Parts: sequence; C-alpha cells; structure tokens
Amino acid sequence: MSEMFDNNNEGAFLSILMRDSDKAYDALGKIKAHMFSSGINQSIYKAIADLARAGTAPVADNVVLSLESKKTIDKAGGAAHIRYIANEIKSDSSTFNQLFKAIVDAYKGRKLLEWSSQIPTKVHGTTDISQTITAILSNLTNIQSENLENGVLSIDEALESAYEMIEARKNDNLPTGIPTGFPSIDYFTGGYTPGATWIISGRPSMGKTTVALTSLKEVAKADHPCMLFNREMNSDELMFRLLSMETGIHYQKIRTSNLTATDMKKLKTTVNKLGKIPFYLDSNYYGDIHYIISAIRKYHKLHDIRVVGIDYIQLLTDRQENQVQELGRISRELKLLSMDLGITILILSQLNRKAEEREDKRPIMSDLRASGNLEEDADVVLGLYREEMYKMNSPHSGKIEFLLLKQRNGPLGTHIFDFNGSALQIIDQAEMSWERENGGQ
Repeated sequence: MSEMFDNNNEGAFLSILMRDSDKAYDALGKIKAHMFSSGINQSIYKAIADLARAGTAPVADNVVLSLESKKTIDKAGGAAHIRYIANEIKSDSSTFNQLFKAIVDAYKGRKLLEWSSQIPTKVHGTTDISQTITAILSNLTNIQSENLENGVLSIDEALESAYEMIEARKNDNLPTGIPTGFPSIDYFTGGYTPGATWIISGRPSMGKTTVALTSLKEVAKADHPCMLFNREMNSDELMFRLLSMETGIHYQKIRTSNLTATDMKKLKTTVNKLGKIPFYLDSNYYGDIHYIISAIRKYHKLHDIRVVGIDYIQLLTDRQENQVQELGRISRELKLLSMDLGITILILSQLNRKAEEREDKRPIMSDLRASGNLEEDADVVLGLYREEMYKMNSPHSGKIEFLLLKQRNGPLGTHIFDFNGSALQIIDQAEMSWERENGGQ
C-alpha cells in the first residue's frame, strides 16, 4: 500500500524534469498531473508542464516564478521545497522510464482500490447484475488502458509516419487490415481494420451465416484469433457447416452421417487441421448484449481476439422494449467496444420486408432503416443477394452478390461470387462489376 503513495519516486521524477528540459518535453505526452499522489506534486508538475509547452526551460527558478505569478506557490509546498527537489534529490535521467512506470503503476493501483471499494454497494443495489458486471469490467479496462501516449504530432512527424505505412504496404503487397478471406473484397476495403464495425445484411436464407463463417475461418487460418457468437444454431450445426465448406462434402450428407469411408477420412483430417486454428464459438442462446460485451473483453484479454462475428443482432433485443431504440443502443455499444479494443466486429443483420415489395429485390441502405443506428455506426455495410431465391431456373443460379452499400473510406459497388449451395462454399472468381466508384459515404 505504501508504494502507491511513494513521494520518493515522484520527487525523483520531478527532479529529472527540472534538470533535463528534453525529459520534461517527453513527459508531456506520457503522464498527467492527476497521476501524482499528492496535491503538492501535482501542482509542481502542472507548472513544469506549462513551462515546457510554452518552450521555456522548467528549471526550479522558472517553476517558482510561474507559481508565484499565479499565487499558487503555497499549493506546491513553497519555493524552498521546489528548489530542494530540483537540487538535493539525486536522480539520474537514465531512470526516467523506470520512475515513469512506477508512478503510473501506483496511480492505477490507487484507482483500482478506489473502484473495488464501491463494488459491494453497486452489487447490493443493482436490479440488473449483468449490466453491473459489464460496468465493473469496463471500469477495470479503463484503468488498465488509460491513454498515456496522446502527445501532439507535428505535421512533419504525421506525414512521415503515414508515408512509412504506405511504403510498407506497397512493398509487402498487404491490405490495410486483416484479410477477410475474400481477396476481391480486400482489394477495395483494405480488409478488417482495428476499431471498425461491418454489417453483413440480407433477407433470410441469403447466406449471412455462411459468409461470416467462411470469413472467420480464413481469418483464423491466417493465425488471427477470432470469435463467433451465434444465436440461431448450436455448435454442432455450425461445425457441420464449417466441415462442409472446408471439405466440399455435401452439407446434408454430413448432417445425416450418410458418408463413405473416403468422406470420413477426409473429415478426420480436416478436424485435426482446423482444430489447431484460433477460432472460438459461443452458442449461449440466453446471452444478452451485456454478456456478449463481457465475453469479448474476456477473450480479447485471454486470446487477443482480433475479429468478432455476431449472428444476428436482432436476436439480442428484448421483445418487450422498443426494438428500434434497443438496436440503436446495442449498435452504439458494439461500435464503442470495437474502438476501445481495436478489433473488428461483424454484425449480421436481417433486413426489413420492403425489399420483397420491390421488383429489384437487391438490398439497399434504406432496408436497414428500422434497425436503429446500424447504418450510421457501421464503417462498412455489405448486402447479400441470391437471385435463385426469388426466381426458379434463374440464369444467375449458383451466384451470390456482395453489394458494398456503404464504406467510409472506399468505393461502393457489387461483386459476384460463385456459390456452391450443397457444400456452402463461396468462390472468389474476381468477376467484378463495380457500378459506382464515388467514394465512401
């Protein structure tokens, strides 16, 4: 406990800042005044930081003059105390990082004790334990991940960083994010980027689950941990689909175990291979949005989850509440979570029935209008369409259209894939018909 209120570390750190201007400038983007344990040290650091921002060396005499001019010298312990710290406390600039870490760790320890002392009261007073647990986990995460590196960049530094990123991507021929499993989509979207939310939308039986499962499988095969929450089917049904799309064996043959010896051998080999990829499933039918957020945070911490799929969002609502408002709240919470953890969240969504009333039944953005803030919060909205679901003997049978309806940072348009319905396989043939290239919305 005493280490959380250690004036020795704080005094040594302040001494370095008053004797080494470069370290004072460096500290501006790393530590805040409220992280010091005493009001005296907070006042001294504020004065040092103000001088450093103004381009004035924060030596002891300047710190004293600054505080005297503001009539706050007494809050900093007086002029003699400031000069004592600067001149008498022996600390070497080489210990800057060590002292910085000690001060920040002590601050986090104090915040943790403060928050944990409130937990019994919150638990006893709650009417929604899931929401309380989510709030507790959120506060703990905030303590752990408080942004300490928010220094201002000059335009020269920002441009240099951007150019290095462009150069690295060009040399390695890499997308900007994690590949989606569909190279043609990666080319136009850059893949799954940290903090992004994608909507995969369509009317029933258009292939939303197949698209998500295919993508997450490929993400995991590339050694990026991912997770799928499914509320429509149990884990066995999901694995039947996964094995079918990976082996090419007819899905119904796998479901009914109508398999040859060759099929069984192929399945066993595939089970052993896929069993090693970092892919996690959650088929808890009763898990609400608070449960899902808690689970994502937990598995992100345990396994560094990078991409999460949720199938599908309408099943997370309470039928007794206003569904539009609740979907809006859920959508916003998931968007904030993706930004907080730096992950991509794929949200599968049903579309309203208006598409059924149109001659052209391809999805459009307004089909999401009854789904809260989904279209506003999403970075990418992907609509799915299979003409064979509406027209028997369609010339486009065996095709699935991916319609990019929204993209914040790229073009819109349609991409057509081959679709093997018997084995739930989507095959990228690079048959593109980009109808609009007017940038993101």
